[in-house]
Amino acid sequence: MGMPWNRDSIKRTAAACAALLACATAAASTDARLPAPARERSLPGISQGKFPPVVSKSRPPIYPAEARQLGQQGRVMVRALVDTQGQVAYAEIKESSGHPLLDQAALATVRSWSFTPGTRNGVPEAMWARIPINYALDGRVGK
Repeated sequence: MGMPWNRDSIKRTAAACAALLACATAAASTDARLPAPARERSLPGISQGKFPPVVSKSRPPIYPAEARQLGQQGRVMVRALVDTQGQVAYAEIKESSGHPLLDQAALATVRSWSFTPGTRNGVPEAMWARIPINYALDGRVGK
């Protein structure tokens, strides 16, 4: 048998709901002040939008001359937060090539690109994109 509903039980339930709502509201406002990577971790699926960001304007990656002379090559995975205007709001190295010269060149390249922003239910939304940049001594440079 269930609990009988009376004035006191309704008040207790309403108070519990109000407290829960206050906690949820406080958590949401705290989350908005977190740096971008922390927000991504606390909001599962942020990069899983219905339509993720797509590169719309890019220049080819530049192979740093010093890295080429040193025989450095590899793949850099850049993680970029693309805002609702299609600009890179934040970018970081997700997987290093093992060579700082290549990593920094890849970051600079992705930061200069423009994107068609990702959308969820037809509404532009800031979303994460993972962009691989490859550097090979045989001349193949790009994504």
